[in-house]
Amino acid sequence: MMILQSQRLKMKVFVVFCLLGPLCAAADPCLNTPVEVVVSNGIGLTGDFPDDPEPYVVVNIGNQTRTTRVIESTSSPDWWETFHFNPDRVSTMKINVWDEDSGLRGDYNLLGTCKEKLLKSEKPQDVTCFVKDGGLVNLFYTCQ
Repeated sequence: MMILQSQRLKMKVFVVFCLLGPLCAAADPCLNTPVEVVVSNGIGLTGDFPDDPEPYVVVNIGNQTRTTRVIESTSSPDWWETFHFNPDRVSTMKINVWDEDSGLRGDYNLLGTCKEKLLKSEKPQDVTCFVKDGGLVNLFYTCQ
């Protein structure tokens, strides 16, 4: 019982240090560092019934925005597009998944939005953005 309480105390101290600042190596943000983002694919994306969606992804890091191409009539698009960002004091990435509506209404539908804290790592970091109706978009990033 005493060992379990000691482990809990250590965990609480670790969490507090991570929240208070750069004392936690795993929480080292990707500040002032070039970021490479690869938007790979989507699965189970939905559009205006009965049509398949025309999905695309918009990635924002700070005031920089990159947009994938629109892929026509598919719920499982493969983009495999690489984007480069040079953020200035920004540690989050915003991902918007859209369905382009080229019909008579011509409006675009937001399928979902995700925010991801950017962390430094030697290996690419996987990100899954879950959107409406159980769909998802996969991407990964590296801080270079």
